[in-house]
Amino acid sequence: MKHLKNYLSILSMFVTLMLLMFTSCAGEEDKNDGIINNGGETTCLVSVKYGEGGTATTSDTQVMSGWEVTLTATPEKTYRFVNWTLGGKEVSRENPYKAVITKSAQYQANFEKDNYKVSVKESEGGSVKASQKGDVLNGTKVTFTATPQDYYSFVNWTVNGVEVSKENPYTATITEDMEIKANFRETYKPTGTENGKGYVDLGLSVKWATCNVGADTPEEYGDIFAWGETTPKTTYNWSTYKYCNGSWNTMTKYCTDSYYGTVDNKTTLELSDDAAYV
Repeated sequence: MKHLKNYLSILSMFVTLMLLMFTSCAGEEDKNDGIINNGGETTCLVSVKYGEGGTATTSDTQVMSGWEVTLTATPEKTYRFVNWTLGGKEVSRENPYKAVITKSAQYQANFEKDNYKVSVKESEGGSVKASQKGDVLNGTKVTFTATPQDYYSFVNWTVNGVEVSKENPYTATITEDMEIKANFRETYKPTGTENGKGYVDLGLSVKWATCNVGADTPEEYGDIFAWGETTPKTTYNWSTYKYCNGSWNTMTKYCTDSYYGTVDNKTTLELSDDAAYV
């Protein structure tokens, strides 16, 4: 019985000692800076907060004073990381950021919309319209349209002197700042104009048009006309020809052989039948 009492006494002392040690390790939190004092050693609390545009994490939430933690910010799509602040003051723009902790702290990860500058560089020979300019959100598709001036044609698009496309309009996905330039070249310069169209005087008996009838630039084909007709049409055959009665041998004008119809021996277009004139 005596041995049992001694055993219980020792057990009681052991339990009391363990409780005292646990209480000492738990420590007391300093109400001023959140530091936890563990038996003479200082444990600091570390946390992060973040707002619109991303999330943030810390490698540790409790560390000894003087230890280092790694803070990592993760922006959402169309946002980018700006900086870390502590108490409203910037402490770093690094990401990840290794911070030495000397007291409990809550870091703020700040984000902003991920925008890029889009601009158009002026060039001789035409103008450019962009579906968006200025601050443009990352990943946005912007369409550029070039309009040549009279007597110029579009060549290509360049960024920093490097060709990016020959398409017009051209659609680009914005992933960085961009200053785009539309390049034009002079195609022709008429001597004068007649009926609203340019012509070149080569010193011959006639003035040469700078583009085909129905075309606005030298590169275009223009319209197609049957002999003696002044308007284009969708079907070109004898049944639709103006100067015959529906077949090749019933011509009514500009005929020199009776085999083909009524002879009038006209071989030069009358001005009223000249598509380039009317």
